[in-house]
Amino acid sequence: MATAASTAYGRTQPHKPIYNGRLPGYVKLLLNESRAGRLHVCNQFEHQGPVEELISAAKSSGELSEVSQFLVEPDWEKLHRENPHLLSGLGVWDFTELDLGPSKIDWDATYLGCLYVKLHHLNEWGKANGDEFTISTDSVEWIDERGVMRPTEATGKTAKPVVTEEPASDGPAPLTTGDVALCFAGLRNWDEKRWKDELGSPDVWLKDCQHRPGTRGRGGIESTWWPIKIGDALIRQFAVKINSVRGKFQSQPLLEPWREEWKTYEADNFNVE
Repeated sequence: MATAASTAYGRTQPHKPIYNGRLPGYVKLLLNESRAGRLHVCNQFEHQGPVEELISAAKSSGELSEVSQFLVEPDWEKLHRENPHLLSGLGVWDFTELDLGPSKIDWDATYLGCLYVKLHHLNEWGKANGDEFTISTDSVEWIDERGVMRPTEATGKTAKPVVTEEPASDGPAPLTTGDVALCFAGLRNWDEKRWKDELGSPDVWLKDCQHRPGTRGRGGIESTWWPIKIGDALIRQFAVKINSVRGKFQSQPLLEPWREEWKTYEADNFNVE
């Protein structure tokens, strides 16, 4: 959470205290407390077990996303001056396509990223360590057997599921995260794994292409996406060639139901010969 908030979800430089060692210290503390059994953790399916067993399972299933840290902090002010076109309307910078210098894998943060904790376990651990407050579901999102839950804006207390079923559509079905990763692999120089990682923690442009966010826990569902919107964004925002996107719709079996829709969309929205 601290990493996401301090980097605008990966699109801007981290808040300075991270480079002063505070966040790595917190990460190491949480990992050590988990390994010692004082903070009870589980995986995203609520299976509890020894930390090393949970990490090993995440590696085997491909759910472990490596977290990197710069060996030398980039010159952010210089990057801002030289790349003004990367500033979005949300006031954040997207440096994902730039080489920002050498980095190394932060294994503590990587391992911690696959560990989850139930709210009551977190509060119990905090109390044992001298916290005089508790985290309440009245003000934060949480995960239980119903999926991702959040308070209503009206009362701040009554929870409702984030995800609701949409009415049936006569058009092609949206694609799951795994399907999108397979179909669009190679575009933006992202392989299938990179696509899965990006879709698992979607940037603003990907959120605009999302049909329905997924849920974790028992009975969790996979996120689904609109491939036409993804194709449009790749061309307009990231200068991917129209031919490259068209080729995916023409060659990928999972995109076959969308083939005619893309052909019409392309003719209506892009100047093609």
